[in-house]
Amino acid sequence: MKVANSQATRPETAHGSYQRTGRILIVDDEPAMVASLAELLTRDGHEVAGAHTEVEAQKLLRESPYDLVIADVVMPDGGGIEVLRAAHDVDGDCPVIMMTAYASVEAAVSAINEGAYDFLVKPIDLTELSLTVRRAVEKRHLAQAMRKLMGDLSEANRTLARRVAELNALHDVSAAMSGTAEVPKLLDRILQAATSVIGARYGSILLLDLKVEGLVVEAATGRPPGSTDEVRVALSDSIAGYVATTG
Repeated sequence: MKVANSQATRPETAHGSYQRTGRILIVDDEPAMVASLAELLTRDGHEVAGAHTEVEAQKLLRESPYDLVIADVVMPDGGGIEVLRAAHDVDGDCPVIMMTAYASVEAAVSAINEGAYDFLVKPIDLTELSLTVRRAVEKRHLAQAMRKLMGDLSEANRTLARRVAELNALHDVSAAMSGTAEVPKLLDRILQAATSVIGARYGSILLLDLKVEGLVVEAATGRPPGSTDEVRVALSDSIAGYVATTG
């Protein structure tokens, strides 16, 4: 059940900056509780959806990502702990705030041990809820930003490593060209450098021979399964031949 969807500008904080907002799922078997919390969080700029059963909550979690889940601990068809587990099964980093009408140390400890972000006692203090939600959503966004940053850094490192390997290969080939006049040895060095850079298990250098109207294997490394000792490749029936004729 969609409760509220706010497209308004994010509310401004006392410091003049705008707080982070997110998509929030509220799960409680009391429709009035879902409606009141949704109204509060919508005013804070969040996009809010609601569910009244564990089954409905699990369906919504599978259909769309959420930045935060707020769930009642006790519901007729299943407790909030099951909702918490379902939320973490879909997204292990999604924070979950648990609510209960019974102030129990055991319940709080159980929820925290299951990975709950926080534990609130009904009747909910709306100011406390608003601040807790803000912290949870900010933590969520920071974690996502950190993962993206680490991913970008890893990709940059891979690109840099590839570039270094290419430069090393060029250096090796240049050294080989200045150190030997024997074409077969030079081609072997070039092939070794190229396959090393791209991580290929097999490779070959084919030169165009117009006399035989085909390609001649002048250097090769490795041997793929099913290969033969054939050293000529026809232009008409091979990828290498297509490349050679079309450029």
